[in-house]
Amino acid sequence: EICSPQRKSVFRPESVWNSLTISGANVTLDGSNNVGTNDIQNLFALSVTAVGTLTLSGDIDMAAANGDIVFASDDITINPARQIASTGTITFQTATPGIDMGIGDTNEGIYQLTAAGAFGQPDELGALQAGFASIIIIGQSNLAGTSGDITLGASTLNGPLIIEGPDNANRGIEIRDTLTATGNGSITIDTHAGALILNTTSAFTLVTNDQNITLSGNITVGSSSTLTTGAGGGGNITFSGA
Repeated sequence: EICSPQRKSVFRPESVWNSLTISGANVTLDGSNNVGTNDIQNLFALSVTAVGTLTLSGDIDMAAANGDIVFASDDITINPARQIASTGTITFQTATPGIDMGIGDTNEGIYQLTAAGAFGQPDELGALQAGFASIIIIGQSNLAGTSGDITLGASTLNGPLIIEGPDNANRGIEIRDTLTATGNGSITIDTHAGALILNTTSAFTLVTNDQNITLSGNITVGSSSTLTTGAGGGGNITFSGA
């Protein structure tokens, strides 16, 4: 059942669909009545746009269908007790141009995809299960100089991480703490014409497990920094200009 944007949308596990597209103001995918089951499953594609807040309170399991997921919203709330899983890609992006994003343990940004830590935020990133082909974070989908800033606090993600920042010299990405990609997770950060600031206030660390780290853009190193591909050293580390 798909309800109006201001009401909750409830998806039953017995429903198996080819693809699903939802758009509205405030959108809620509510699985609170189906504890222990997959509220959305076996989709080849899921795309949700909320020009407001997107609330994910149920399980999503699209691994069997290798489904791609796109969440575009001006803010997002994920129940950390539930699970989001697929072997396809998952993309988080803002719906409205110019909105700043805060990812991980930080209180920056209108759009916040949080991790547990010093700021007392819920571990929303912990809902993302291992197995994604890539986890993509984009400031705004067209990147045409309209994206806001992206601030990365301490975060751990279960898969390859790709962060694309604004194609705007007045905007950029700032990494403020330890960013870790586990398993087969590489880290790729591209600011296009924007700035990539590697922390201006304290030390930061990028960590993978024998996977590549690639940084592209107008890069500024503001303080002591560490980039490591793990004890095995199997990954490459690449810097490139805008």
